Amino acid sequence: MIKVRLECRNVSSEKVANCLSKFGRSFPFAYEIKSEGDQIVAEFSVNSTSALNELTRRLKHIKGLEFKYSKILSVVE
Repeated sequence: MIKVRLECRNVSSEKVANCLSKFGRSFPFAYEIKSEGDQIVAEFSVNSTSALNELTRRLKHIKGLEFKYSKILSVVE
């Protein structure tokens, strides 16, 4: 399991939530979205790095979005 913190700028929380919910249909995971100043922060867990790479590819298609992964932790259960 991989825990991730994603920080986004120049985008509404609705667009981030929409992308995560569409992604969640093919790779089920739970996520939480918060607004911190002028940025949107999403925290979630994925099962593999390939799922995280797929999410990154989808996020790059959102026009004007600036994003970075501020925290990526591997969790052993």
